[in-house]
Amino acid sequence: MAISENNRERFEGVGLEKIRRELTVGDYHYIPVDDTTQAEAREWAAEQEAKLEKEKNDARELEAHRFRSVLGWTIAGVIVTVVAAAAIIAAGPVIKEWIR
Repeated sequence: MAISENNRERFEGVGLEKIRRELTVGDYHYIPVDDTTQAEAREWAAEQEAKLEKEKNDARELEAHRFRSVLGWTIAGVIVTVVAAAAIIAAGPVIKEWIR
């Protein structure tokens, strides 16, 4: 079912929480009592909830990507530090010879 532009604007003006409450409780202050408008309100609420869920999933994916990136660079930094420390330790006797 397509949601009429007038109802879409009305629902957006009222907000998702109030529409959800009216659909759940049945206390119709913002939604007219006719079946068509209530069906459109349910569909609009489902659309909005799907949008919110998609935004949450996108945010989780972005956070996971950031975590993996930071973890990767941290591991690379630790490896470079260990290799540099090993090189300095291994070069210790050579440096002592040069200093003498």
